[in-house]
Amino acid sequence: SSVSSRDGELLAASFFINGHGKLLSLLAIESPKGATQNALNILRDLMIRGNAGRPLLLDFNSDDTHLADFGATRNPYFSIKRNKRFLGIL
Repeated sequence: SSVSSRDGELLAASFFINGHGKLLSLLAIESPKGATQNALNILRDLMIRGNAGRPLLLDFNSDDTHLADFGATRNPYFSIKRNKRFLGIL
């Protein structure tokens, strides 16, 4: 999905994955001109409005502090890292 200016200039874009009751935003980008016009927030607002009433969890996959304006809450998650050493000694 994207937001463009009236003359077709790309202001913001994001790749969304929809599945298993979740709508996940990946690779959200915004041009310098888009940043001055809050284009990424407009794109997020359009996604929320377009999916209103659907039982979806929206994951913006971002640390953007402005997401609280949309009612977002932080949900940190843990990652697992494999230690390649055998029994921690080799």
